[in-house]
Amino acid sequence: GLIIANSVYIPFRYYSYKYPLQISEEQEQYELLNNWYQKQGFEERTKLYLYPYFSIIANINPYNQAEHLELWKSSLQWTKKGDILIWDGHFGPNESGLPLDTLKSKKEWKEIHAVIPAKPIATLNNEAFEIHVFEKVE
Repeated sequence: GLIIANSVYIPFRYYSYKYPLQISEEQEQYELLNNWYQKQGFEERTKLYLYPYFSIIANINPYNQAEHLELWKSSLQWTKKGDILIWDGHFGPNESGLPLDTLKSKKEWKEIHAVIPAKPIATLNNEAFEIHVFEKVE
């Protein structure tokens, strides 16, 4: 009986959340991005990004490849004119393997928006967390 009780109790004890949930500083920046995004009319375009929270707040189906592609360096080869790429300082230089300078140097991608916090937010490898939005123009 004790083993069963512990297998139920311990996960709740260690993983219980305090409500209302607090969003992270990074997620706050994505909320700001979403305020801009919702006015853009990008529903019919493919969006490339890795930040999972954005799928929730922007109401994007992460499993529909016409709507969303995961942002990997290798996925750029599958993009088309009009696609929207959302790069952030957390996933961009790390998991995606795409430093911001690399993206900015590609003439087929034009930066159309950025969310840069007034007070820097440190993320992985002490990089500053920023969000940069690009549109594929050719």
